[in-house]
Amino acid sequence: IDVVGSRIVRKADWRTNPAHAFLVALSFKKWYPKWGKIGGQDYTEQGALFEQLTAETLRFIFPNWDIFPTGWSRTHTKKLNHVVSEVAARLGEPTGEISRWTTDSANEAGLDILCHYPLGDGRPGTPVFLVQCASGGQWEDKLRTPDIRIWGRIVTFTGTPKKAFAMPYSLTDRDFVRVCNIVDGMLLDRYRILWPGRTNPDWISALLKADLIKWLEPRVSKLPVDKI
Repeated sequence: IDVVGSRIVRKADWRTNPAHAFLVALSFKKWYPKWGKIGGQDYTEQGALFEQLTAETLRFIFPNWDIFPTGWSRTHTKKLNHVVSEVAARLGEPTGEISRWTTDSANEAGLDILCHYPLGDGRPGTPVFLVQCASGGQWEDKLRTPDIRIWGRIVTFTGTPKKAFAMPYSLTDRDFVRVCNIVDGMLLDRYRILWPGRTNPDWISALLKADLIKWLEPRVSKLPVDKI
């Protein structure tokens, strides 16, 4: 957007940057709850799109890292036992007692993306981030997930992994530091998720771009307009 006199003027169509439009739309739900219910109460698709966008950001920031999405969705319904086995295998670590430390409803135990750097020698003890993606308005309730205490019992890590937390909202510097301290790891707010676009305007895949536009179109067309 641009400011001309006292008017805000659009410089480009939102479809040219659907990643930014998507994150802003998720943030709008807090201020326009009735509008936020467009599409129904099932937020599975929104969450899946947000996880995909976060994964593409991580692949751009960490080009030599292994980015492995684990989050549950209607099209990705692997249960916790399978997720734990895949995570352990990728890290070269043994699994622990899953049934003792989790419930039957814990689809992925708060883990949406595994981000780690394979050193190529097949040994454990590599840099690891366990990532939680929170696309909804209750993101503060998830700041302590995934719980390292739980994951440290269902996967026997050689070295304690770090946490990362992704959300679509923007934070002031003061709130960023406060929230980052609670996460005790890497915090990806809207600014950081969109960071790749500073150097590459076409940083997201064509498929994800199309899916974001498809999700946004019926919602953007019904955005409330305040009359002055």
